[in-house]
Amino acid sequence: LLTDKEIDDREFYLTYNIMTEEERKKVSEKEVSLRKYLANYVPKKNGIVESFEEIAGYSVWEDENGGEKKGSVLLGILKADFDNLGLIFSKGFEIPRKEEEKLTDGDRKTMSRYLTLSRMIDLFFSGWMREVMEKNDKKKLISSLGEIQDIEDKERLKRYLNRDEIDFSKIYTVYSGGDDLVLVGPWETMIIFSLFLNMEFRRFTCNNDDVTLSAGLAVVKPKHPIAAGIREADELLEKSKKEGKNRITLFSTTVKWKQFPELMDFFLFLN
Repeated sequence: LLTDKEIDDREFYLTYNIMTEEERKKVSEKEVSLRKYLANYVPKKNGIVESFEEIAGYSVWEDENGGEKKGSVLLGILKADFDNLGLIFSKGFEIPRKEEEKLTDGDRKTMSRYLTLSRMIDLFFSGWMREVMEKNDKKKLISSLGEIQDIEDKERLKRYLNRDEIDFSKIYTVYSGGDDLVLVGPWETMIIFSLFLNMEFRRFTCNNDDVTLSAGLAVVKPKHPIAAGIREADELLEKSKKEGKNRITLFSTTVKWKQFPELMDFFLFLN
């Protein structure tokens, strides 16, 4: 049996059973069950899914001194995509012939490796994505972004991230799985989430410089048609791809992920 603390310290992911009872019986007497990770998190209030206008409202906060409301009621629509996935699958397991001759398992292009790579990518986009929204773990967020060397004022960053308005549990999942995602949330939260997403993706892939993400973040009014906003985010994503990949485009400006943290100090100063 696990203690409550042990359960809290572990990561759990929602899985969807893709076998019917009849199919399961046919597989074997061992009740082998095929399951698929499912990222379908949406913010709810009193058991009811919140509207996009309500989600956009979380961008507004009260001034600590006079209680004056500040911020803009806007949505951020993030679309992100795995770079060069086809190339990685077709060439990623190849090694130089001289090196191959030295290895006992020289042929690295095996079905098991392809399946493992595919499942691990899906684990990140489907499993991790839902978990990080449900938990809204501020300690993990502050710890992760606190590692960025280019952000000088770490205390200001910590105060900003601790604000109630920066809340990953207010992010609406339109789609997340395979090798891409589309998410909608309060616009400031989505800026922070995009940075956190890339950092965690880098950590998940052991900081492999050949495994990268590109993203586009569109900022729209809450009554703006979501389908149109997703198309705008898609255009920004394509801009990131065309300018070299491993980048994010927001406010019509494309920057490398490595440059993004440098802008955070100015962002925090304006806040």
